[in-house]
Amino acid sequence: MISYMICVCLIVWLAIIQNQVSDLSANVEKIKKYFWEQKSLGLPESKEQTSSPAQMPVSEMPSESIQDVTPEPQPEQTYQESSPEPEFQAEIQESFDLQKALLGNIFNKIGAIAIIVALIIFIKLVSPYIVITPLMKIIFAYFAGLGLIGGGFHLHRKENLKNYAEVMLGTGFADLFITTFCAYTIFDFLNTPAVIAIGTVLLIVTYITADKMKTLSMLIIGLIGAYLTPFCAKAGTHAVLSYIIFINMLSVIFTMRNKSTNWVNIINLFMSMLVFLCYSYGSTMSIVYPLILWGTYIIYDVLREKDNDIDNVVCYINYGILTLFSVIIFKDAYNYLAILLGVTALCYFGLSFYSRKLENNLYRFYEYSAIVNVWLVGFFLLNTFQSAIAWSILALGITYIVQKKNAKHLNGGLIWYYSTAIVAALSAKYAGENCLITAYTPIFNIRTLLFAFPVLSMITSAFVFKKNNLKMYNLLLFSGLSLGYVYLTGEINSILSQTAKDSDMLDFNRGMINIIIGFVYALNTKRLGKTNDSKLFDIAGFIMFGISLLALMICSYFYYDSYIVLFNMKVCAFALGITTCFIFSKWDNTDIYKYLAIILGFLICHSESSQIYAQNSGMEYIISLSWVLYSGISTIAGILRNKKYLINTGIALIILSILRIFIYDLAHVEAIFKLIAFLALGLILMLVSYIYTTHKNKQN
Repeated sequence: MISYMICVCLIVWLAIIQNQVSDLSANVEKIKKYFWEQKSLGLPESKEQTSSPAQMPVSEMPSESIQDVTPEPQPEQTYQESSPEPEFQAEIQESFDLQKALLGNIFNKIGAIAIIVALIIFIKLVSPYIVITPLMKIIFAYFAGLGLIGGGFHLHRKENLKNYAEVMLGTGFADLFITTFCAYTIFDFLNTPAVIAIGTVLLIVTYITADKMKTLSMLIIGLIGAYLTPFCAKAGTHAVLSYIIFINMLSVIFTMRNKSTNWVNIINLFMSMLVFLCYSYGSTMSIVYPLILWGTYIIYDVLREKDNDIDNVVCYINYGILTLFSVIIFKDAYNYLAILLGVTALCYFGLSFYSRKLENNLYRFYEYSAIVNVWLVGFFLLNTFQSAIAWSILALGITYIVQKKNAKHLNGGLIWYYSTAIVAALSAKYAGENCLITAYTPIFNIRTLLFAFPVLSMITSAFVFKKNNLKMYNLLLFSGLSLGYVYLTGEINSILSQTAKDSDMLDFNRGMINIIIGFVYALNTKRLGKTNDSKLFDIAGFIMFGISLLALMICSYFYYDSYIVLFNMKVCAFALGITTCFIFSKWDNTDIYKYLAIILGFLICHSESSQIYAQNSGMEYIISLSWVLYSGISTIAGILRNKKYLINTGIALIILSILRIFIYDLAHVEAIFKLIAFLALGLILMLVSYIYTTHKNKQN
C-alpha cells in the first residue's frame, strides 16, 4: 500500500511540474480503477464461486455487483490473474521514471555545457601542442558543430528524442559560435567583416531554429555559447559590445514572435549590463552602446503587445541600465550628463504622449522616467538655490498635468519635487552663507525670493487639488504654510540681529520670539485641522504646541537685570501661551488645557516676582506674596464662577505657598518680611474661606 501511495504522489508532482493540471483528474480516475481491480482480485472467493469454475467472473466487475447478476454459461477457460491495462501501466511507469528524467533530460544539458567548456579548453590550451595547421583546427571544429546540428535535426523527427535533439542543436550552435571567434582572434584566419557576417548568420539561424521548433533548451545553450564566445576569444571592446547589442536585437525579434519567452529579454539585459560594467571599468566605453541598447528596447516597447507584466519589468531594467552607465561614463562631466538625461527625458515625454494616443498603460512608466530624469538633471546641474526655484516651477507644471490629464499616478512625483524644493530652500547658500540664518536687509532680500517660489507654488497647487483631492490639498497646504513660518522665523531673527548687538539678552529675546511663532503656528494648524477635518494639521499643531510649551516653561527660570518687569518678550510669550491653552480647550472641549493655562500664569507670576527681587534686594517677600495672591485670586475666581479647574489649581497652589512660607521664608527671610508673608497668607486664606462659605450658602 505504501508503494501505491508513493506512486500517486510522484504522479501528482510530475503533473504539477509539467503544468498538466487539466489531466490530473483523468489520472486519478485511472489510479482508482487500478486500485479497485487489485482489491477485487485479492478478495476471498465465496462458496458459490468455488463450487463451479464456470461461474467465476471474467469481467472486471466488483464482487458486490456479481451477486445481482445471473451468470450465463461460459466455456471453460484457464483462470489468469487480471492486471491493469498495459497502456495505463506504461503511463504510470513513464510518469515517475526518475532515471529517465535524469539520464534523458538533465544530464544531457549538463553534458552540453561540459562539451562547450571542453571545446574552449581544446582550442585555447591543447591545440597549440597538436601539430596541425590553424586551418585544419578551424575546419575540424566547424565539422564537429555542423555534425551536432545535423544529428540534432535528424533526431528531432522522432517524438521521444526531441528533448535530446534540442540539446544537440544548442551544443552545435555554441560550437560554431566559439569556433568563429577563435578563428578571428586567436588564429587571425578571418577578418572583421567575415567574423561579423558569420556571427550574424549564426545568431539569426539560432533564433529562427528555436522559433520554428518552439524549443527553449536549444536557445538557452546557444545563448551560453554566444555570450562566452567574445570572452573566450579575447575580442576587442568594440567587437564585444557590438556583438552584445546584436544579441539583444535578435532577442527582441524572437520574443515578439514568441510572447511566452519574454523573460529572455530580462536575461539578455542583465548579461549586457554585466558585460558593460566589465568594459566600462576596464577601458573607456562610449555612451553609444548603452544608447543603442536603450533604443532597441524602446522600439520593442512601441511595437510589442502591452499585456505582459514581464515586458514592464524590461522597461524598468532598460531605463536603469542607461541611467547607470550615463552616470559612470560622464562621472567627471556633469554638464554632458545633464544634457543626455534631458534629451532622454524629452524622448520619454514624447513616448508618453504617443502611448496615451494608443491607450496604452505604458505611458505611466514613460512619465515616471521623464520626471526622474528631469530631477536628475537638476541634481547634477543646479545648486541648492537654483534647485529650490526650479523644482517649485516644475512641480506646478506637474500639477497642471495631473489635473488636465487626470494623471493621479504622478502625485508621487509631485510630492517628490516639492520635498526636494523644501530641502533645497532650507539648505540653500548664497555667497557662502546659509540663506535662512543670514542677516539680510528685512523683507527685500535673497531669502524672500528663495522661499517665495516653493511657498506660493505649494499653496497654488493645494488650491488646485481642493475640489477633487482633499488629501493632496491638505498635504500641500500644510507644507506651504510650514515653510512660510520657517521663513518668517528667519526673517524676524535677521531683524533682531540687525537692530541689536550680539548678547545674551538678544539670544533670549530671539528664543521668546521663536516660541511666539510656535504658538501662532500651532493655533493656525489646529484651526485648519478643525476646518478641513485633517489629522495632519491636528497632529502638527499638537506637536508644535507641546514643543513651544516646554520651551516656555524652561525659559521661565531665566531673567536678566535689564529686563523691564511685565513689559518684556517673556510676558508676551506667556500671554500668548495662556491664550493658546484656552483656545485649544474650547476647540477640543477639554479642561486639560485650562489647567496648563493656570500653571503658565503661576510660572510667569513667579518669574516676574523673581525679577523684581533680583532688581530690588530689599523685597525678599515679593515671591511668596505673589504666590499667595495668585493662588488666592485663582481660587476665589473659581468659587465665584463655579470653575472646577480654577478651584482645584488654586487649592494646589495655596498648599504650595503654605509650604514655601513655613519651610523657606520662616528660615531665610527677615522678621519684617516674615510678617508680611504670614499676614498675606492669613488674609488670603480667611478671604477664600469666607467667599467659599457665603457662595455655597447662596447656592443652597
